[in-house]
Amino acid sequence: MPTLRFSRLAMAAPLALAMLGGCRIIPPAAEAPAPPPAPPMAGPVEPVPTAPAPAPVPGDTCGASLVTSYVNAVPTDAVRGDIAARVGNRAIRYYKIGDPITMDYSETRLNVELGVDGRIQRFRCG
Repeated sequence: MPTLRFSRLAMAAPLALAMLGGCRIIPPAAEAPAPPPAPPMAGPVEPVPTAPAPAPVPGDTCGASLVTSYVNAVPTDAVRGDIAARVGNRAIRYYKIGDPITMDYSETRLNVELGVDGRIQRFRCG
């Protein structure tokens, strides 16, 4: 029976060494190379109004036609303030494509739809 034990041990040792051979030591984060710098990104597109705000289009109950110059702009606080000033005292809802929104319709509410890049895609009443 002692030879049987020796043979089990003799078979287990190479298996244990093979399993340990797959292990590697990961260097600490301080020794890891730094990631490459991020490419420069274009700044936000800020619309520059060159003329007074246009008159609202007949049937435009929320002022969407007054702010079409802001399509493709990044909705910074300044842009949001400009949009609010142009459309007057009304509810404005900002949401991204795919966001869940309520289906209650308010003809005076301005909906501002943002694209996946965060820029303004379109304006609509509702």
